Formats: sequence, structure tokens, C-alpha cells
Amino acid sequence: MTLTIITVCYNSGKYLERCFKSIFNQTYPNIEYIVIDGGSTDGTVDLINKYQDKITYWISEPDKGIYDAMNKGLLKANGEIVHFLNADDYFFDNNVIRDVIKVFEKNPKVELVYGYVTKTIEELNIKFKLKSSINKKNLIKHNILPQQAFFYKKDVFKKLGNFDTSYKGSGDYEYLCRMYTNGVEMKEIDRSIVYFRKGGVSSRISEGYKALRKYFGLKYSIWFYFRSRVELALKFLINKFGFTKYLYKIKYSKKLK
Repeated sequence: MTLTIITVCYNSGKYLERCFKSIFNQTYPNIEYIVIDGGSTDGTVDLINKYQDKITYWISEPDKGIYDAMNKGLLKANGEIVHFLNADDYFFDNNVIRDVIKVFEKNPKVELVYGYVTKTIEELNIKFKLKSSINKKNLIKHNILPQQAFFYKKDVFKKLGNFDTSYKGSGDYEYLCRMYTNGVEMKEIDRSIVYFRKGGVSSRISEGYKALRKYFGLKYSIWFYFRSRVELALKFLINKFGFTKYLYKIKYSKKLK
């Protein structure tokens, strides 16, 4: 069974080599690696060239956003399983792929395997487990994991189509809703998949509202919209008065090393 890993990047030279090494050090041998760069100017392409003998396919050109770039990667993917690993994230250990493939092999009807992620806030020296099951309750609350936690069977994209490029930051959330409402067989495993760095493209309120209305109805989307506005206001106040570090340390006092 071949796994395709797709990394979408743009001016990611600061973290990209760490991402590369976490892939190249995996113990599972059948990995196809695709890098879709958005036309970087910061040395990212130099790093890609440095490791091009280990990269199956790569391209550097402007795109129409992260989901357009992800779709470009899907068009080139030949593996039965697909995973998206962002340039500033990296695998939790060298056996992640091996362990995930075993789950697919033991559960041939499963179309999506996901674990949890270890979120890192490097400037605060904090690491903690981020875990959330895919179910209606969590989808409606927008309590979801980043897409780096997911391994898709390639056939899912043939059945449901690729990512919706009208979304700028919540296309992976929309796709989760699409899979759930179409009965995609999913399996959760108790394992950290990646170190997920705080930052990157964040979901937008209007996009979450749009996806919820499409898949679960107007009442849930309205509730999400107003709840998100309140949360944004609270986060602004917390950041403004410098309470972020203390709140994280209280909430995540048991750090996952």
C-alpha cells in the first residue's frame, strides 16, 4: 500500500527542512512525496532542490490559495492513501506512517483514519494534546482537528470531489462536513500524528457559517456565527492584556512531552 504525502507551502524556509526530515525518517518504505510551492522567494525552493532526490514531484508557481494548491497535489497523487503535512508541522515520531497503514490494512472498509495532534506554542514552550472525535456535535461546535491529523483513502476524493477553492481557510472543515454527511467510514486511533505549530491559515467565521448552513441547517450556522463573534472578542481582550501565556498554562498544565 502506497501513501502519498502532500506538502503545500509558500515562503516556508524557516520550518520546511524539519518537515522534510520527519518524512524522510519514516520507517514505512512506500511513500510518494509531493511538494506544491506557491512561488516562494525566501529560499524555500533552494531547500526543495537540496532534497529533490527524495521528492517524487514538486512545482513552484503561483496558485489561487491553499485549497487550489492541495487540489494540484491530489491530481499528481498515485498512492491509495493521501495525507497533507504542512511545511511548519512535522510527524510525531518515525513510526507514524507504519502504524496508520496497519490500521487501514486491518480495516479495509475504513476510508479515513485520524489520530490526535500535539500542538506546540514554541514562543511559550508549551506542548499539549489536541484531540476531537469526528461527530455531529463536534462539527456543529467547530471543535475539529487540523487536517494534518487525517489520512484519506484516495477513492474518497474520486467519490466526493476535491476541496472547494471558494474557501480561503476552512476548506478542510467543509470537507469534513461533506464526508460525515455522505457516510464516509472513519476510524479514530489513540495516537499523536504530528506536532502542530500554532499559527498558519485560520478558519474564518463567515466560512464556518457557510459550511454549517450547507450541511446542517440555518439554525446551527446562526448559533455558530454569534458564538464565534463572542469568542473573538474574548481572545482580543486576553491578548491585549497579556493573559495568553497564563491561560494556556492553567488550561494545559499537563504538558505532553
